[in-house]
Amino acid sequence: MTRSAILAARVSSDQTDCTALLKSQVKEHEDYAATNGLRVEQIIALEGIGAGDFRAMLIAWLQLHHDVRIVVVQQTDRIIRACNNLEWLRELFDNRDMEIHFVATGEIWSRNSNSLRYFL
Repeated sequence: MTRSAILAARVSSDQTDCTALLKSQVKEHEDYAATNGLRVEQIIALEGIGAGDFRAMLIAWLQLHHDVRIVVVQQTDRIIRACNNLEWLRELFDNRDMEIHFVATGEIWSRNSNSLRYFL
């Protein structure tokens, strides 16, 4: 069964050649999704946007698309640094049985993952 996912990529504006870095990150996300049998529903690729705005856009999209239960990001800081608090993550996992897949490490956070418990 193919599962739906959103790919969420972000690079900060203080990095040189942001556009190339963002394209590379999106390509890594797409490759990860293909390798893991995920159907890409949306790609959010943002350059030079703050972590809080990134989180707000991601949450807004997920609120409109309740059938998508997987978010693919590059690494944990894309989720953790985007949060003033992690309550929104707890709600996603408890209420929607979400998974967050981290391309850089291959780690998957879900309701029952040990890594997630550490942060929540």
